[in-house]
Amino acid sequence: MNRWATFFSPDDDMAAVPMPIEWVDGRPVIVGSPLTAWNNQREEDEYRDVFPGFTDLHIHGAFGIDFMSASPEQMIELAEKLSDIGYDTFLPTTITAPFEDVMRAIENLPDHPAMPGFHLEGPFISPEYPGAQPKQFILDPPTGPSEWDAVFDHPKLKRITLAPERPGALDLIRR
Repeated sequence: MNRWATFFSPDDDMAAVPMPIEWVDGRPVIVGSPLTAWNNQREEDEYRDVFPGFTDLHIHGAFGIDFMSASPEQMIELAEKLSDIGYDTFLPTTITAPFEDVMRAIENLPDHPAMPGFHLEGPFISPEYPGAQPKQFILDPPTGPSEWDAVFDHPKLKRITLAPERPGALDLIRR
């Protein structure tokens, strides 16, 4: 799996170019590119304009792989395919669904450097503005102990999409 960076160069033809990199002796080295020789001739202080690769905080799937139904092997395949197009990391994102479906997706999330966690989207969203989310599964956030605590307390939970105006939402946000 490649790690990606965006290089900004003083050369006009090299402005904002995303490229796969490896770290060698503490320096980013462009992988598999005719620019490798150019890269290796640069002085260390010229690396001040290297930015990390793309991180997607909200992705339900791609390449025919859906996070909600994918196996761990399929999620690794997704990570590899996304890496090939410039992704460094991503947060697989649930859809508004019953608790059991959300837990199954989370349990199938492999330990992988490209997936540092997951994004819980719903079911605590607005029934008036559900977007593409299935309206029949929208819930108010729980106000006491519930089965959803297993999701809220999961160490890989990094982000939640919810409607702050829903009853119980502010307590969940404070949590």
